[in-house]
Amino acid sequence: MDSSTKKRLVFWLKICVAGLGLAVLVFAGSRLFKTSLNQPITLNATPTQTSSCRLPKFTLSPINPTNIDHIVPMGRMFGPHVTPTDHIYIIHDENNGGRYPVYALTDGQVIQAEKSSNVGANFAPRGFDYGIWLDYGCGVKSGIGHLAEFATGLAQTVGDKQFVANLHYPVKKGDIIGYTGSRQCCDLSLSDENVTLPGLINQQTYEREWWKLHAVDPFGYFDEPIRSQLLVKNIRTVPPLGGKIDYDTDGTLLGNWYKQGTNGYKGLDNDQAHYYKWHAAFAYNHVDPKLVEISLGNFIDAPSAFFVKGNGPDPKDVTPEIGLVKYELLHFGWADSKTGVEINEDFMHVGDYPKVFDTSTVGTVLIQLLPKRELKLEIFPDKTASQVDNFTSKALLYER
Repeated sequence: MDSSTKKRLVFWLKICVAGLGLAVLVFAGSRLFKTSLNQPITLNATPTQTSSCRLPKFTLSPINPTNIDHIVPMGRMFGPHVTPTDHIYIIHDENNGGRYPVYALTDGQVIQAEKSSNVGANFAPRGFDYGIWLDYGCGVKSGIGHLAEFATGLAQTVGDKQFVANLHYPVKKGDIIGYTGSRQCCDLSLSDENVTLPGLINQQTYEREWWKLHAVDPFGYFDEPIRSQLLVKNIRTVPPLGGKIDYDTDGTLLGNWYKQGTNGYKGLDNDQAHYYKWHAAFAYNHVDPKLVEISLGNFIDAPSAFFVKGNGPDPKDVTPEIGLVKYELLHFGWADSKTGVEINEDFMHVGDYPKVFDTSTVGTVLIQLLPKRELKLEIFPDKTASQVDNFTSKALLYER
């Protein structure tokens, strides 16, 4: 077996074991994160606080901080999350079977609830995945995903329905709204409609996930001492501490791109299970933003994120005037902060860091930024930059 074939085999094994089950799982539970709320979207709002509407300040963690192992910030690109994720991941410990209560952050109401089939690797059934949206008033809402079950009262209200919008289920600060389970992960997305992210320049393309335009750093909405108790678990130590998702910069390569004719972020109507397939992002690592990261929805028929050889050119410096640009793609992993040894990302801790362990090029992506928010792109698996001269008939046009 030659080295090229070996690299492909290792890549596919990683995808099958770690990515395929996750991709199916994320999509199976993702209806929570679609436009179902029938709430108005404030596209041009600015941060406000008036005497008649005081923005909430949370004094309670969704999970007891003592049970949190670590927190992954927004902006992670992996698997079907080709563009930067708009939620943080609260990774709890495995004690008590991983079952912990999840609390309402303050007074409000559950406005949307879903339970969806949950499957893992090889499509093995893993029960149900539960998610909710809560409205705290003043345009502030939180999405909590990957619960193992709803609390009794909410479960009785939802009944046997798999999806319920326009709920008005009241909650008080500290009420138990659900429980975590063996997945060891709880998603938290915070949306503030008083804020519109400037770095998602084509706002209409995100109608599928309306809150993405208003996704804010959750840590800024927690009061002390909870804020510090959460930040000490956060694996990112540079501002913005909650991460960043909006990188679009007109006239440069930086940000999100979508293949022309595929409905932008939404993806093809006849292939919603792979809505991410024609996404691409040129941004930075969610833990160490000094590192350039390229995320592709269709690298050898699967989504994957990469570091680049030489860590450049920086996407913010790539303009139409530069012409053709080649990026050599490298797989990366996570290193233990004390030993430098590669570790499983699921078991990382504060201080662990991203690192390229195998410097072999897995492919080259050739791009040319065009006027009018267009990008010409072609992926060359198993090719180094020196083996790529120009585009072929397989080149695709992307837009945003």
